[in-house]
Amino acid sequence: MSVVGDFNGWNADAAPLEEIRAGVWFRRLELPAGDYRYRLSVDGVEEDDPLAPLLSWDPVLGEEFSLLRVEDCGQPELVAESLAVSGAPGSGSVAVAARFLEAAGGGPPETVRAEWVAGSGAGGAVPVRVRSRGRLEIAADGLEGGKHTLLISAVDRAGGEATLRLPFWVEDAPFDWQGAVIYSVMIDRFSADTVGDGVDADGNLTPGDPGGRMGGTLRGLTAKLDAGYFAALGVGAIWISPLVDNPEGRYAGRDGRLYEGYHGYWPAAEPTVDDPAVEAAYGTDEDVDALIAAAHAQGVRVLLDVVPNHVHAEHPWRQAHTGDGWFHEDAGCICGDYTCPWSEDIGECWFTPWLPDLAWEHPGARAAALAALRAQAIRFDVDGFRVDAVPMVPRAAIREVSWMLQREFGQGAALSGAPFHTVGETFTGADGWPEVAYTLGPYGLSGAFDFPAMWAIRGFLGGSLSGEGLEEALSTGEARWEGSGAVISPMLGNHDTTRILSELARQDLSDPWGAPPPLPDDPAAYARLTLAHALLFALPGAPVIWQGDEYGEPGANDPDNRRPARFGAALGAA
Repeated sequence: MSVVGDFNGWNADAAPLEEIRAGVWFRRLELPAGDYRYRLSVDGVEEDDPLAPLLSWDPVLGEEFSLLRVEDCGQPELVAESLAVSGAPGSGSVAVAARFLEAAGGGPPETVRAEWVAGSGAGGAVPVRVRSRGRLEIAADGLEGGKHTLLISAVDRAGGEATLRLPFWVEDAPFDWQGAVIYSVMIDRFSADTVGDGVDADGNLTPGDPGGRMGGTLRGLTAKLDAGYFAALGVGAIWISPLVDNPEGRYAGRDGRLYEGYHGYWPAAEPTVDDPAVEAAYGTDEDVDALIAAAHAQGVRVLLDVVPNHVHAEHPWRQAHTGDGWFHEDAGCICGDYTCPWSEDIGECWFTPWLPDLAWEHPGARAAALAALRAQAIRFDVDGFRVDAVPMVPRAAIREVSWMLQREFGQGAALSGAPFHTVGETFTGADGWPEVAYTLGPYGLSGAFDFPAMWAIRGFLGGSLSGEGLEEALSTGEARWEGSGAVISPMLGNHDTTRILSELARQDLSDPWGAPPPLPDDPAAYARLTLAHALLFALPGAPVIWQGDEYGEPGANDPDNRRPARFGAALGAA
């Protein structure tokens, strides 16, 4: 057995491995900082390293390689040794021990600072004790309930800086993503905060053009949170639609209809920590902060929808990098066309001619995309990502995102039990278990939506699948991701599927624009919907409620499945 790679010219004789005990092989490599593709050579046959946390995708060869990343040891590092949280909300306390690892020639830290960047007294400093050998100690008490994030920074005599971000929670009972109910919100279609201009006293929006904006806001969402709407449903996490600014104007969809970027999936700006580029139609940066703070005070986690696959044609990246490798340039390959089938071109096809497909294999594009994701996670102190269009980016990209999040939040998560959760939208058919499982595992996504179970539940309660077929579908899924450590999210539908109620009512869903289905008048449809929810909440994992399904919103395909949520007296409206 040997290791072959960029560092030795892929020569199997250059780096043989030594079997130091039965089944354990070893080789020490001294390499400069950088990224190196490699494989294991076993009896002359090259194999990927199954324990490699990072991967490299070569679109020319159509192959994946294991990736070794050698960090720059010329920079200092802060390592958390312990984080202990005790007490109840209002009287909570935390004790942190960390160690400063010196860089070559940098020496011990000359300045050390700790501050709250979220939660208790955000913006305030916390005293730090600096012990011998670079050991740091921090303690604070009187903490309110909810999430708190501590940022520690240290600078050595050479100017090298190390930072350590530690999120933790003060709450009566530990939170577990397993069993947590996730509620999916499309901000523009949920609720508004200002009575008038088409908004009633319950925050109901006036339905309008199905492809246009309808006026939901961040403040409207926060008002429902403060009013106890989600608490009454037992919601433990809210998944909010993308926040990044989308373009003005309307664009022709594949059906020939005109659409606005009300949903957030056409990013047209580059978010940074200093300027997260929030969509102005939703509100301001401060409105996002208020929403996150209100959720965290209630112990509710927030998942932010992020879009790693593409940008809008107006995005500054597209304006600056057309033709230089940042994008897959074959705009003629539109996903699903007869010359561009999903099965063959899913990694490089474009959703539309005005949504350029990002080339994650390009170092510049990859670095920019990771920086944008990091900026959103840090600026808003969210608790996880819902990752859009997972099958359309290489698995190497998912590993890079997971690596970045682990580097940024992993130490605190490991010590405080507050993991940054990543849920993948691996949209599949009824037998898509391999695709869902493909990006899971200790170095991949920590969760995924169970699309095969969704189709099976719909088939069973709709009369096209037997009970045995349902059981087989559920057990097949469980077997596929057993041992991955992933939290699987069953669901009845989402913003890309027909509404579960209309499916169970067996309504005509063929014309979402011209003949949207009305509220069914068949009591059996609502009985089936109740059974669907009973099954959803009986399954293991973190079940998802798509806004409106909790009371039975009808709807055909997109965009009819995205009607505004209804509250109060509007629940009885046809």
